Amino acid sequence: MRAIFYLFFILFFLKVTAQQTYIPDDNFEQGLIDLGYDSPPLDDYVPTNAIESITSLFLENKSIVDMTGIEDFIGLNLIDLTGNFIEELDLSQNINLERIDLYNNNLNSLNIKNGNLYNILSFNAQLNPNLSCIDVDDVSYANSNLQFIDSQTQFSNNCESLSITSASNMVFSFYPNPVKNQLHIKMLRPLNFSIQIYNTSGQILFSDTSNSTNLTINTSHLVSGIYLIKVNNSVKKLVKV
Repeated sequence: MRAIFYLFFILFFLKVTAQQTYIPDDNFEQGLIDLGYDSPPLDDYVPTNAIESITSLFLENKSIVDMTGIEDFIGLNLIDLTGNFIEELDLSQNINLERIDLYNNNLNSLNIKNGNLYNILSFNAQLNPNLSCIDVDDVSYANSNLQFIDSQTQFSNNCESLSITSASNMVFSFYPNPVKNQLHIKMLRPLNFSIQIYNTSGQILFSDTSNSTNLTINTSHLVSGIYLIKVNNSVKKLVKV
């Protein structure tokens, strides 16, 4: 009887002490389930020991918004998050990363200040029009070697100190998005401005100047897809349906 008691005690102890990683985004957790790193049902947690040794993580086009939990993927060499809706990403704990692909997200905050900058072999943070700054260990090295970023994005040792300046550069809003035939632009403050619409290859498909606080653009000629809309130095993502 005592042996059975001790057995139950040990099993209970192991259950309560087993470390779990919090994954609040259901699409993130479902992606891990699909890859065999977690088991259904969705419960916002994954066993930490199941993810610590993962070296490659491919989660393209999963509609992920929140990457909370990525800090426990300490063995990652490669991460591919192409085509999601991620807004904030902190990779400062992922000290082994060599390949990072964040193309086509909604990033407004990115930290890759993890002491491994000189070992990064490939990096892509393009098509993140709200990303004005990336935290890095060495700005000069990043400028020379991490070239796949948008025109409004810069590297810094402390992006937080630039946040007020970056926010002040956002001078317009627009609707609807996704757009079909007409795009309405509203300037947040009166000024003369230039506007361009680019495709993802960097080709200018529309260009104009105006001093009006409201402008309507005919977008019926654009094919369905993703575009960048630039007003002065402020850039945002536009979806055409």
